[in-house]
Amino acid sequence: MKMKKRNGVFAVVLAGMLSTFVSCSKDDKGTPANIEGNAIEVAQASTIAKPGTTVSVALSFANPGNGTMLVIHRDEAPLRSVPLQDGQESYTFEDTLPANLEEGDVVPYAFFIADEKNTITSDASAFEVSVALYDEITIGSAPVYQIELPEDGIIETGKVKLAAGRKYWLPHTIHFMSGTELQMEAGVELYMNTETGETYDVVIDEGAQVDVAGTATAPVVVTSDKLLRDQEAEPGDWGQFNIKGAGNGSSSGTVEYLRVEYAGDRGFRLQGVGSGTTINYVQAYRALGEGIMPTDGDVRMKYLVATNCEGGGFRFGDAYAGYVQFAISQTTSFYDEVEAFTIRETASPVISNVTIVGPGEDVDDTHGMRMRANSSGKVYNSIVADFPRRGLRLNDEVTVTDLQGPTVFAYSYIFHVPRDPYRDDTDNGNPFQGDLDAENAFQNPFFNNVTGFEDNDEDEPILATIDGIGTTSYIPQAITNSAFNPVSVDAFFSEANYVGAVSEASADWTKGWVRNYEGNIHQ
Repeated sequence: MKMKKRNGVFAVVLAGMLSTFVSCSKDDKGTPANIEGNAIEVAQASTIAKPGTTVSVALSFANPGNGTMLVIHRDEAPLRSVPLQDGQESYTFEDTLPANLEEGDVVPYAFFIADEKNTITSDASAFEVSVALYDEITIGSAPVYQIELPEDGIIETGKVKLAAGRKYWLPHTIHFMSGTELQMEAGVELYMNTETGETYDVVIDEGAQVDVAGTATAPVVVTSDKLLRDQEAEPGDWGQFNIKGAGNGSSSGTVEYLRVEYAGDRGFRLQGVGSGTTINYVQAYRALGEGIMPTDGDVRMKYLVATNCEGGGFRFGDAYAGYVQFAISQTTSFYDEVEAFTIRETASPVISNVTIVGPGEDVDDTHGMRMRANSSGKVYNSIVADFPRRGLRLNDEVTVTDLQGPTVFAYSYIFHVPRDPYRDDTDNGNPFQGDLDAENAFQNPFFNNVTGFEDNDEDEPILATIDGIGTTSYIPQAITNSAFNPVSVDAFFSEANYVGAVSEASADWTKGWVRNYEGNIHQ
């Protein structure tokens, strides 16, 4: 028998369920007679046990009288009845759990007293068993469940399920092969081992499935076990959360409300993941390398955050051809000469409503967005602010023609970038910042925030700004409207005829689950 997952206290439906053991006499209105509230006291409300083990609980009750029975239900169905002796006031209930239960399943029991007339004379008393497949260990002062793995960490069959609200510890890399599944319920915290000096990964191989089902109030978190050991967690404490798909159109499952903290060279890594996969609400926090990095595939994603990732917030590479909407890259410190947001190789993403904020105008040599190699990305309704130079940089074989051309940066803002806010190292002629025509009239064919040039000098663009946006804030003080609505590109995109990832404070979708640059949960 497969038990059902429940939240809260078990509620018993009397009608039609007690008849296996007792036949309740009824009055004219059809309700049970002689219910006297003779409650059974249960020594404990719940316990945790493994499948196939025996659970027990002590019951006590007032003298039920001769000829009475203790009626027991399991999982809302009759299990057994036990005759009670005259004067008996206690009973120790034991039951062997089914062997096929899953991690996090809840097995509910209910107990009743029936009298010599087969009439229920007590309210239901509840007891439930929560199933745990793994042994509980202590790291620091925190109890966690240690995930049991094959020695090589390879999962070849079946599913690994991590149950809602539980803390788990992963001793080394776990690798899911084709046909297997990783399921992580809301509020799961997975702590990666940092004690061996090695870095460990979570890898979902091509043909495997992932089901990460966090919520805005209970995200799934993959992080460093130094947080349990009362040590300072650092970027690079573990490896990466890596999903490998079968290419365009394929499905690797669902990821929603996932926060990846203190990962290595890449935090949230996607390889060949297809558009059949659902990915929404993901944060990479303080990765050693790039925070979020899709290559190949055409997965479509919304609500992404990369915070203080030392190799840059986002990298779109190889032949990635997906859609992205509502993404934030926030970098509050200088780490190296890197781009916060880069499109490279032959990637051709379509991206709308991005906010990229850097460490300030006076830090060392770091910059915002870069389009390079043979890429052909399209970016709309976006913001790049607070970098010392190169808010947007074009390199290599990037080709720009017009709004319908292969590479587009349009209806967007770059500001608080004192040197080369729009930088073009190609032969395109820096079209995204606009130019002066033959009559010295300013032309702005991509509708960006350049409003003209100081003294008609194209090296000195005049840039409109947005109040509230800066190094420590990606929330504008008010909505900045845009003439472009991304739904005109594809139905995947949400209506958002405004600039930036967050329109205004009242629409802040990062509250409650994103860790801010100071390390606290954003409220």
